[in-house]
Amino acid sequence: MHALSNEKARALATFLKSFVQFGNVSVTVIVTNNENEIVNPFPCPLDAFEIAHLFQVALENNPYFEQVVVQPQFPGGPNVVFPVFTAEVIQFFNDDISNLCQTFTGVAANVFRDVMNDEVCDSPILFSTSCVMNSENTQLQNKDLTPKLFY
Repeated sequence: MHALSNEKARALATFLKSFVQFGNVSVTVIVTNNENEIVNPFPCPLDAFEIAHLFQVALENNPYFEQVVVQPQFPGGPNVVFPVFTAEVIQFFNDDISNLCQTFTGVAANVFRDVMNDEVCDSPILFSTSCVMNSENTQLQNKDLTPKLFY
């Protein structure tokens, strides 16, 4: 993967898994900066707010990324990082013969979860779908579920 800035490249290297298996295809991920240099992830320690900032840097301008929220998963618990993605479906061809069209279909948050680390510097990363549905039918929209943004 090639990023146009060193900070974005290092942020992506911090989150992306170095190896991902898609059916019978194996992908090794190497991240380079604008000078085509291989970059390393940001080193630990990083707290939840620093990780949230790196998500902003890594995923800004990605149409599926909405925001990042830092808050406890449970009342009184430690802060965790919730990258929030649009409530959209991503579909692409793969070798899934159990699907009539041989496609993979998943919500955006789960697709990002498949290729990104679920923990950074011992902080859990909980990939989430937006609480606001992209629907014209307001009866189906979740009301008053917008997460509190502490970032």
